Amino acid sequence: MELDIIIVTHNSSIFIEKCLNSIFENCKDLNKKIQVIDNASKDNTCNILEKFKGEIHFTTLEKNLGFASGCNIGIRQGSSEFIMLLNPDAYLNSDINSIFNLLNEKRVGVVGIKILNPDGSIQQSCYKFPDAGTIFFDSMYLTNILKRNRIIGDYKYWNYSYEREVDWVIGACMFLKRQAVESVGLFDENFFLYGEETDLCLRLKKNGWKIFFSPHASVVHIGRGSYQTFCRYHPSMKDSHYHSSIFISDIKFNENVYKSIAYYFTKHYGRKYLFLVNLIFFIGSLWRIAFSLPLAIFSEKYKNILIYHWRRIMFYLTELLY
Repeated sequence: MELDIIIVTHNSSIFIEKCLNSIFENCKDLNKKIQVIDNASKDNTCNILEKFKGEIHFTTLEKNLGFASGCNIGIRQGSSEFIMLLNPDAYLNSDINSIFNLLNEKRVGVVGIKILNPDGSIQQSCYKFPDAGTIFFDSMYLTNILKRNRIIGDYKYWNYSYEREVDWVIGACMFLKRQAVESVGLFDENFFLYGEETDLCLRLKKNGWKIFFSPHASVVHIGRGSYQTFCRYHPSMKDSHYHSSIFISDIKFNENVYKSIAYYFTKHYGRKYLFLVNLIFFIGSLWRIAFSLPLAIFSEKYKNILIYHWRRIMFYLTELLY
């Protein structure tokens, strides 16, 4: 079985060695090519990668081109039938051979595996495609009340114990069939940070490919590790936070992530639909301010939440008037 393993790093020195060692430990029987694409790291990442010279192939970029571009470079440099994308802040903790039985099935284009938090708990990794309905439910706190319905699906409260077809899986660890990816086009490089895997899965679905989750292999994901180091070197991102279910669920306001949100909805639904999305975000922030206002009198936490949602209101108001 041939497999291209692609890791995109950016200031990932505290994670990458453990990540690579987990591959060597759990993929011994695979004919694999490990490619690390480094997005202009400023820390010790490249020095660590030098230790693995001969065991991995790595490409050093002079400029941070983003996750999508880094993945595409790795995909183009490889030739294996199957591809595994792995975040540098993730490490395998099981054999992955069983995944290929599923990937070999006709019209299966992507497989996601069980993703665990460092404490062993399940990390949500499968989601319904974001649309006005999912955003409305999340913005109005309805996801915590109506836990299972056709609008948001049951992914948030699912135990990830069985194999099933899903809408999309997160890119922290995902397996791709090269034939499928090349048939619809690689990652859209207009996404710099977040949203690219959602877009790819949607394009695959539209072209008849299936996205599956398998519980038969697992990976531990630190969560936003690369993002945290990204923030260290990009001051404009220091106040941001990402929740992947609908891109902006609990996001601390920043325009950089919003660019991905706006691009996704404009690309797949049009500018008028983006107006509706912005309106829902605006109303949702008003609702959350109303909820937080009484609590802010007694809690510093809710004072910060209040400020955060006020910033979002001002931003979305600008977008609505644009």
